[in-house]
Amino acid sequence: MSTHREVLAGVRILVCVARADGHLTGEERAALEGAVQGLSEATSVDELLASDIDFELELAQLLSDDSRRQVYEAALVLANSDGEASPQELAVLERLQSPTAEPTLLGQVLGETRDTFLPTHLGTIHDPGLRTAEVQEDTLKYAIFCAGLGAMPIPGAAVVTDLLVVALQAKMVRDIGCYWGHDLDAKAARSLIGTMAGSIGLRIAVSNVARLIPGWGSALAAATAFGSTVAIGRAADAWFASGAELSVEELRKSYAAGVAEGKQAYAEKKAAVEAAHARNEATMAELNARLARREITQEQFLAALEALP
Repeated sequence: MSTHREVLAGVRILVCVARADGHLTGEERAALEGAVQGLSEATSVDELLASDIDFELELAQLLSDDSRRQVYEAALVLANSDGEASPQELAVLERLQSPTAEPTLLGQVLGETRDTFLPTHLGTIHDPGLRTAEVQEDTLKYAIFCAGLGAMPIPGAAVVTDLLVVALQAKMVRDIGCYWGHDLDAKAARSLIGTMAGSIGLRIAVSNVARLIPGWGSALAAATAFGSTVAIGRAADAWFASGAELSVEELRKSYAAGVAEGKQAYAEKKAAVEAAHARNEATMAELNARLARREITQEQFLAALEALP
């Protein structure tokens, strides 16, 4: 069982990674602010950023192999969130990684998440009513898929689950764009998600460090994945409706409103989410196992997931 001190040490290590290349973006700061909420009233982002963090001291606070592995995987995602880790970030990762560590599924999925380009064969929908109905239907479908992944993460690979959720959300954004007559590739879709919701890599990283705290269960992960997917769908629809001219501020306001809508939608659709999870649980468990054994790629995993009833 991880301690509060281990979680705080994990967050401080993420700060070391985030500022290793000499700067910290506004999105990274916002994500850190969300991470420290609830850790301790005496802890603030300003204190973390102003402090002279002793990396080795913080590393020594990670008492178990599991907590060290989880913080390392979170840091790896963070370092690669902009496409490629800098030499400075790699140097920090090398100090964090156990000398006996072996390549894991994370490295494979991390690379594929940046490159995955699931085909989207959808046409423009000119009728406003039909388009709205299709966007709402797709958003709910993807929200249920993402909630299912949250409820059944790949054993020992929570970061991988979050990366798969992001890949599904990017596919949803591309689908919504097609309905509006816009053709986005996977990279542009992920960039749009990052603009509306903040640094994807850091959000994944801090959420997985927070999972070290007992009580972060599958139900919470499912609700969070569902709600964020609804919020992203709402904001993406508003952005395409504006002719892709919505300002960053307006886009983020739409996403924030969608977060509240997503929480309410999950409460209303919880029975449907649980029914879909029960219906597809065995198939998803097998897909998870095959991905973990590297028998299928992330692209094959996501394509099979989309084919579920």
